[in-house]
Amino acid sequence: MKTKNLHLRIPALILLTAILFTSCKKDSPVKPKENHLSSFNILKSDGTAFDKNDISISVATDSISVTVPIFTDVTNLIPDLKVDAGASVSPANGVKNNFIEPVTYSVTASDGTVKKYKVIVHHDKLKNVVYVGGHDKNLYALNANTGALIWKYTAQGGMEYSSPVLVNGILYIGSVDHNMYALDPVTGALKWKFATQSSIMSVPAIVNGIVYFGSDDSYVYAVDALTGTLKWKYKTGFNADTDPLVKNGVVYMGSGDGKLYALNALSGNLKWSFDTGNLLIDWRILESNGAVLIGGRSGVLYALNENDGSVKWSASVGGGNTLERSKVVINNGVIYITDGAYGSLRAIKESDGSPIWKSLDNLGFWSGPTLANGFLYVSSNDNNFYIINAATGAVIIKKMLITNGSLATIADGKIFVAAGGEHFFYALDAVTATPVWKFPLPESILNSQALVVDKNGDW
Repeated sequence: MKTKNLHLRIPALILLTAILFTSCKKDSPVKPKENHLSSFNILKSDGTAFDKNDISISVATDSISVTVPIFTDVTNLIPDLKVDAGASVSPANGVKNNFIEPVTYSVTASDGTVKKYKVIVHHDKLKNVVYVGGHDKNLYALNANTGALIWKYTAQGGMEYSSPVLVNGILYIGSVDHNMYALDPVTGALKWKFATQSSIMSVPAIVNGIVYFGSDDSYVYAVDALTGTLKWKYKTGFNADTDPLVKNGVVYMGSGDGKLYALNALSGNLKWSFDTGNLLIDWRILESNGAVLIGGRSGVLYALNENDGSVKWSASVGGGNTLERSKVVINNGVIYITDGAYGSLRAIKESDGSPIWKSLDNLGFWSGPTLANGFLYVSSNDNNFYIINAATGAVIIKKMLITNGSLATIADGKIFVAAGGEHFFYALDAVTATPVWKFPLPESILNSQALVVDKNGDW
């Protein structure tokens, strides 16, 4: 910011200097103004230091405010007070203490004068965490900066299909053990689980306090988001394992019977259905400009009027290749889609499904693309991971990575993707695709798409 008069700038500079002198954000230890205490830091229960990006310490005249990651156990933190020569500290310095409530430390100087500091420890908001489910029956919470394990929850079956969803402080994920789970995102503790009669491959949609999902028992379910109690269920003709869309009071769900169902979100009553004539499985239902997109094993992509299910347009994508697991992306009038085991990555017009470009011809795909910052991130059946220019389809990066069909998530300049064929979960640099860290998954060959809560607490 520019100012016209020098005398207007001087008070601001003095104020800025005072703030910087008395407070330090994300840089520890901190030196206060008083002579009794030369610096203050706080350590983890094992005596190691927090990452400087994960902690902030602010020292005032008689108090010290500390903010630690939300996962931190504050009952066993170790204070590290550096005091002047000859000074003593009470309670004892360097000894574990419980900081659930503020703790006051008295620093007695060699001349007998005493200075007291009330240390107040706060938990930061939820951020810098990755949640990913595995074929090994575990849902993992990992540090997004380092890949360190925070916690894991073990179900009775795999969690490799139904990706985790976080809404209003609850983490939801389905399992092939037939249950939909609701977990505490901080501790991994179970809040509730809801049992169906078969595997849950559907990624849940949570809207207005209701969790919507499908099961391979052929039912679409609506359960209370806080308690897991059933509100309604609707029977389709076969496996209901697409990812549902909830829009304007309507739940859209595809089934292996070939039909897309539009159901009243509150009652479960059928509004309309559309028969594609082929299997609809493992598809992410999207809506744009009043059209619901649905594709299945026939390789035909339909844009249906959301009000009555009438066909706006249809297009055969990839010469009849299956659209299973395509997980389409729509942006600025363009649909990005992969087509099948022997297909290509394509960009087509949202208005009519006509082609714009295709890339990675005939390599085959068992996952769709992820779009971020003008690039597409996609895994191919040739055991490579690609970064593609979204405008042209040109290959920017090709990296060998055996993902076994896992979708990528992009956040904080990193690509988060599982490589089940290599038994690792990776964080890669989003520009170069070089590994930042990797977490071992020795028993997991398939993994869900990761949910990432970024450095700002967004996901």
